[in-house]
Amino acid sequence: MRLSYTIIGILIVLTSPVVTFAQDISFQDINPLESFTDYYVAKYKPKFEALTTKYTNVPITPGVLIQFSNDVSQLENEFSQERREDYESFRKVTTLQQSCTNGVSGKTKVCPAPTITCPSDFKLVSEESFITGGGAAELSRSNTEISWQVSKSGKGRNEGTAVVHCSYSDDFISNTVANEIKEIKKLAGFGDS
Repeated sequence: MRLSYTIIGILIVLTSPVVTFAQDISFQDINPLESFTDYYVAKYKPKFEALTTKYTNVPITPGVLIQFSNDVSQLENEFSQERREDYESFRKVTTLQQSCTNGVSGKTKVCPAPTITCPSDFKLVSEESFITGGGAAELSRSNTEISWQVSKSGKGRNEGTAVVHCSYSDDFISNTVANEIKEIKKLAGFGDS
């Protein structure tokens, strides 16, 4: 009796479709960010300090306050534009492969692949898929992830590759840049800004 259960178990395992998700999904950084401390603080802190020095001994009048405010806004906008471009050009890219082997002629086998989710604070920018072996790949996406599968019609094997590009979300960029401006101004002696 024990032998027949073992044989039945082996037959079930051998005839079941096998889908493996052994690949780790890791992302490669493209266009790395400039260091906030080494580059941006070093570049913009002296500019904010120069504004403070410029207006320190000037009598306070409504016109001087307006000019000071305009100068600070102009410098904040300059920093914001440069830093936003830095964040917007940064990408995280990953590649994931999936194969699909069909042992039955005249039938189609579908092999789902793991869902690829962009890291926290990132959004899905683009995706590409490549198939070898005469099959198809179906992709479905949201703002932060892609689900995909490879199919094989008839006997044989297909291999699919998905390449996914993620970038920082607009909310993350806006909030981070605003906080960085406050930090630089604080370092330059603007108080809590």
